[in-house]
Amino acid sequence: MKTLAFVALLAAMFLAASPAYAQVHKCKDVAGKTIYSDAPCAVGTRGRQINVQPNTIDTRMDWERSERYIRSRQQENELRRPSAAQPSAPEQQANEKRDSYACKMAIRNAETQSTSASPTKIDSDRGEARRICGFNPWPGPSASEVDAANRRTQAIERQTRDANRPRICNSIGGGMSVCN
Repeated sequence: MKTLAFVALLAAMFLAASPAYAQVHKCKDVAGKTIYSDAPCAVGTRGRQINVQPNTIDTRMDWERSERYIRSRQQENELRRPSAAQPSAPEQQANEKRDSYACKMAIRNAETQSTSASPTKIDSDRGEARRICGFNPWPGPSASEVDAANRRTQAIERQTRDANRPRICNSIGGGMSVCN
């Protein structure tokens, strides 16, 4: 008796899981309006049954392709990774210091200056971040050095502009000229 119930249950599950193909009918009524229905066309209308293909997409190839890509990336990362030797204690401390919350906040604070911040204030905040992090996140010249270079460039540009500016001269009686 149990076997018969089990077989009946399996048959019901199989029938429920099988795809259901509905019939679709395309009909035109007397006014010429097209109607799609799952019932056959009514009397006085003309139409036909439409064969509907199952709406499925085989994604096996996409899945296999993505799995191959993931495996190749993992292999590349393992080849790039240095040997399995553990970093020394000082290196580990430096890495922890570099990845610490305090380091990230110090860098953030140094990078978010107001536009009116002086170069010495920027250099001061960057120096504090270097001290906390144990490395220099801003290689290259300091803000003060950049500011000094900008000032020199502006002075040279001003001198060039002044030297090339046309001079306007007015003659005053008696052969004297006044130039601006």
